Amino acid sequence: MKDTQSEAVISTERNCGEYFSTYCAKDAETERLVSALRSRVEMKMNGSVLASLSNGKARVSCSEKSRSADETFWREIVDELEDYLTRIPQLLSRHFGSSLYNEKTSCLFQVQWLTGRKADYWHQDYRWNTLWDVAIFLYVGDEPTPTDIACPEIQPTTLINADEYIRKADGQPQIAQLTASGLLTIYRPLVRTGDVVIVNNHRVWHRTSPSLASQLSSVMNLKKDDALMTIRVKHLSS
Repeated sequence: MKDTQSEAVISTERNCGEYFSTYCAKDAETERLVSALRSRVEMKMNGSVLASLSNGKARVSCSEKSRSADETFWREIVDELEDYLTRIPQLLSRHFGSSLYNEKTSCLFQVQWLTGRKADYWHQDYRWNTLWDVAIFLYVGDEPTPTDIACPEIQPTTLINADEYIRKADGQPQIAQLTASGLLTIYRPLVRTGDVVIVNNHRVWHRTSPSLASQLSSVMNLKKDDALMTIRVKHLSS
C-alpha cells in the first residue's frame, strides 16, 4: 500500500527472506517473559543489561547495567529472562540455520527494556564497532507499535555511527531517500503482544514507525503500556 503522506510503499508482510522473520508468541515461547514484563510496565523503567550464553546456560550480569532501570528491576525478572535467552539459539536456528545456532552456541547479549520507544530514524545497531549480528524485537504492549524495516539489496555507501543519526531527522540518508520515494519497500509487520521479530543486523535498517513518533511529541497521547524489549546478539562460537 501507499503511504498517504509520501510515495513510500508499506508492506505488512511478516517475513522477508534472509533479512527478517516474525514469530508469534506461541512459536517464540515468550509467554513467561512477557508476563513478567507486563506486570512491571507501569513502573515506566528504561534500561539495559549485558548477558552471555555458554554451555547451554544464559547468565545475566545485573551489575552490568545502564540507563535508569535499577538492579532490583533486573533481579526480579532474571529467572524469566535467563530462561528465554537460553532458548534464543533454538529460535535463531529457524532463521539462520542450525550450523550457526545450536545447543553448543556461545553468544553475547545486550538486553534493552523500553517503555515508549524513541528512535524514529533509520539505523542499524552500529554501536560497538558493528558488534551485533542479530537484533530481536519482543513486543510487550497490549497494542504494540510495529517496527519499520528496510531491506536493501545493496547496503548504503555512507555508514555512520548510530549516535550520529540523532542529529539527522531521517537517519541514514540513502535509506531515507529510497523509502520516501517508494524505491525501497518499508516492511511494517503486523505484530501482537508477545510476538518477536528477528532481523539480520548487518543487512536490515529499522526505526520506530511514525505513528508512535508523533505520539511521543505529546505525553498525553502516548499509549499507556507501549513497551518493547530489544535483544542484540553477538555470535561467538558453535
